[in-house]
Amino acid sequence: MPKDAKKMVLIKWYDAKIYPGMHELDNALGRTMDMFESLGYLIERNDRATIMAHEVTDKGDYRDVLLIPSGSIVSMEELGIKKVLTDAERKAMVEGYVEMRK
Repeated sequence: MPKDAKKMVLIKWYDAKIYPGMHELDNALGRTMDMFESLGYLIERNDRATIMAHEVTDKGDYRDVLLIPSGSIVSMEELGIKKVLTDAERKAMVEGYVEMRK
C-alpha cells in the first residue's frame, strides 16, 4: 500500500429500499430501510457524497469505488491495521511470556 493511502474505514449507512405493490397506510408506514456496513479506503467526504474504494494498489490506484450519500451515513469508524508478526517475532513473544511466567 502506498504511504499516502487514505484511511481504512467502516461506514454504517441506510440505503433506499422499494416495496412493490399496493399497501395500506399502516403497512406502508411500518416499512424500513436496510442498514449496510461498508469497509474500504476513504477517498473523500463532502456534503453530498462519501467516496470509498474497496481496494488500493501499491501505485495508489483504486478499485471498486463506492459513492454513499453523506446524509445516509449513521457512523464512520477509522480502523487500525495490525501488523502481521514474523515467525521470529512470534517465537520471541512466546519465549518472553514463558520467561515472565516463571
